[in-house]
Amino acid sequence: MRINPIAQELNAIIKNGNLHLMEMFSKTGRRLFFPKGILTQSAEARQKAYDKFNATIGIATEDLHTMCLPSVMS
Repeated sequence: MRINPIAQELNAIIKNGNLHLMEMFSKTGRRLFFPKGILTQSAEARQKAYDKFNATIGIATEDLHTMCLPSVMS
């Protein structure tokens, strides 16, 4: 399986910084990465929601409760 170029770049940075850490990664661990911009998108979403909503963690929440569509919950 090919490793994404972003993952390759991150692996090189980690390897140059701490070879022993890189050696501890599994094959799967060497293929994992965050797409470029994902952290920026999360910060922008949080800012635009004015702290009223949080949909940046994989689920949407409001007042510490999971938001859901009524049609899905019925």
